[in-house]
Amino acid sequence: MAPTWMTRAKKAASLAVASALVLGAGAAGAYAADGLGPGNIDPDHKGSITLFKHENQTSATPTVGDPTSSTDSLAGKSNTVKGAEFIAFPFTNLNLTGEGANANWTKLDNLTQADLNNSCAAITEEGTGSPTLEGFTFGAGQKFAPTDAEGKTKLENLAVGAYLICEYKAPEGVTRTAAPILVTIPYPDNERQGATNKWIYDVTMYPKNTVSKLDKTIEDQNLHGLGIGSEVHYPVTATIPGIPATDHFNEFIIEDPMDDRFDPASLGVESVKLNGTAMDSGDWRYAVQGNTVWFSLTQAGLIKAKNNPGAALEVVFKGKLARLGTDGTIPNKAKLYFSHKPQDNPPPTPPTPPTTPPPGVPPIPSIEVQDKWGDFVLRKHDGNDPKQALAGATFQVYEAANPYAETCGTEIAKDDQGNDKLVTFPQNSGTVNSFTTGADGVVKIPGLFISDSIRAPQNAEKRCYVLKETKAPDGYVQLKDPIAIEVKAGTTTAGTYDTEIANEKPVIPGLPLTGSETQMILQIAGAMLVAGGLAVYGARRMRSRDNA
Repeated sequence: MAPTWMTRAKKAASLAVASALVLGAGAAGAYAADGLGPGNIDPDHKGSITLFKHENQTSATPTVGDPTSSTDSLAGKSNTVKGAEFIAFPFTNLNLTGEGANANWTKLDNLTQADLNNSCAAITEEGTGSPTLEGFTFGAGQKFAPTDAEGKTKLENLAVGAYLICEYKAPEGVTRTAAPILVTIPYPDNERQGATNKWIYDVTMYPKNTVSKLDKTIEDQNLHGLGIGSEVHYPVTATIPGIPATDHFNEFIIEDPMDDRFDPASLGVESVKLNGTAMDSGDWRYAVQGNTVWFSLTQAGLIKAKNNPGAALEVVFKGKLARLGTDGTIPNKAKLYFSHKPQDNPPPTPPTPPTTPPPGVPPIPSIEVQDKWGDFVLRKHDGNDPKQALAGATFQVYEAANPYAETCGTEIAKDDQGNDKLVTFPQNSGTVNSFTTGADGVVKIPGLFISDSIRAPQNAEKRCYVLKETKAPDGYVQLKDPIAIEVKAGTTTAGTYDTEIANEKPVIPGLPLTGSETQMILQIAGAMLVAGGLAVYGARRMRSRDNA
């Protein structure tokens, strides 16, 4: 029969199981030195702690790790987590052997998971700081190597004693670090089914993480229009994390702070899909606060999310771009918030839609994407007098057949029906598709799409378009040929132009002619008339002599 302090240690062992969610042991090796029975701790025996980091199991009956296995006994039960970083702090004010050991095992026996939950709060992401646990003191921490691709890391050559293990840095996509873990070396293997009732000096544990990720992209702008005022669509995809069967999501929220150059009245959510299938309208809600769009699953949506671990939740955010600003670059980055905890059915009714981050829930950020836009300013003038500005010239903008050519050409892109692809500019008052020069001869095309950070050529700084003059200034000849233009990201400096275009007056036959060229023509004509008259006069005189 085990000693009293070993029996008391059963609760401490159970606590370690709860802290790690599943606790097992590696091969026991020499659990006792010669001359010591199974119930005696060898105070000089060095031990080790091996961790296999996993995502949460979602089964209602999760598999318990095998404490006798030297390998990952949960392999295939849930995904492993690479890159998690842990640190072990030895308890310094209690010994587990010798005088006072029984009382110290009792202290461990009386600890609960609630006591441990905040004990690692002071540990930084660099692994500095010390744990805080009332009634206990700790020595310097020993860091584990980051978990490898199999989720494994190991700390060796550890003295007999109690250790508090803290996950101080979680890899990307992990929303909640593992709960603090209490481990004793040796560990009393007397709790599980099939227990050896031996002291285990090489301890293996299986801490769990809740893992998700948030992806973001931009839809092809050709689908929504290339002129300012068109909608821009930003699909955001969240991976639904697996959570324990006894847990429910408290909330599942995506925040998308749209740039303030979008029209706030146009902001919203275009569509919501779970694994490619549209979710019911009752599964989600959204709200707009300023220029931020808040998306949230309802209670019905949270139930569907829990029942589909690993599924892709795609939310497409949208807005109409109203202005460019100086550089014309429009960034966008989203954040995901969710939490879960054990609770009875049904799950809680979340605040829908929210307009602030849920308290105490760290965000998972997406990558930042961006799209670029630029304006184009042209000036119209008289072909014979560049200082003479021309009002009333009207232009339309067309897509270029080769929008990213090194040298822009005049070939226009065609739609499926073979028509020239006209660029339109949606406005609150209606769609604009032409622009007319003012009294100063200037017209500004307020914004054209250049590129984005997703599609080639990513983040291009310029793009080709084609202009057609659809109406010339009064009294001038309309240009027959289209004009190739190069639009650069950002706005044109005030008082400058991207191009200047001339119109010529028509030449109309029958008008009075003046000037030196006209005088020359008249002089030649006069000379010809005089010469003709002299010839006629000479001919008449000769006939007169002949008749005499």
